[in-house]
Amino acid sequence: MEPQDVSGLYFFEMHTIQTATNNFSLSNKLGQGGFGSVYKGKLQDGKEIAVKRLSSSSGQGKEEFTNEIVLISKLQHKNLVRILGCCIEGEERLLVYEFMLNKSLDTFLFDSTKRLELDWPKRLNIIQGIARGASSISTVTHTQGHSPRSEEDICLLSMHGLGCSLRNDIYSFGVLLLEIISGEKISRFSYGEEEKTLLAYAWESWSENGGVGLLHQDLADSCHQSEVGRCVQIGLLCVQHQPADRPNTLELLSMLTTKSDLPSPKQPTFVVHTRVEESQGLITVNEITQSVIEGR
Repeated sequence: MEPQDVSGLYFFEMHTIQTATNNFSLSNKLGQGGFGSVYKGKLQDGKEIAVKRLSSSSGQGKEEFTNEIVLISKLQHKNLVRILGCCIEGEERLLVYEFMLNKSLDTFLFDSTKRLELDWPKRLNIIQGIARGASSISTVTHTQGHSPRSEEDICLLSMHGLGCSLRNDIYSFGVLLLEIISGEKISRFSYGEEEKTLLAYAWESWSENGGVGLLHQDLADSCHQSEVGRCVQIGLLCVQHQPADRPNTLELLSMLTTKSDLPSPKQPTFVVHTRVEESQGLITVNEITQSVIEGR
């Protein structure tokens, strides 16, 4: 690997990445998302890395990809995973990050035993930390005259790597916030005979008891109810149907770290899946049937 124009950033040779990941073996695969797969690797000097292999459908050219890497390399924050370099060979686009030993947040959130390690103060600290990371991304990208494209930016936060613009990333943050509070994964959550989604359940909880009922019952003794209710309200503001109704990253950080007055959220658009509709590839949004659902 050879140092390039960007300080501290390396362009890795493909054979180096292939050796480190055992040729992208399944045993080294950490996860997969809409923008590609992530693999654990070990360099010859023993340093552990995480390699994000972008899917061929990302459609980025070499120059565009390189410009993105230059931007990402400028993001330095304690709540952002540090990028070490990249690899460009043929159609391959690889991002190389430092490996985080403690795995991703969802490893703890959705495990019935490990979730107990995250009491409310720790969860609130995580929420605020992610918001600070998002604010850092916003500051750098606006200074550089860019806006975050997609997962390459937001995957730096901690786990989800969602979004196409700042307002869309706010929606993703809102979902994550509600997952952190409830300890429930949105894609698996279904409540009651009506099979309410996590967003519908959060709205109901906030409307009826200020949101404290959304908190996982195992955390009740470690929380301040006012903090929980405030975070639920902020989460609902982030998942508003109209992007213009969502806070920006700086407003979001202020909401989470101060006691300023909060606007009241509107009832979010709920996505309701039924088994019949899923078998037909259909969804219903507030009783309006659509054939596809994409990221907001």
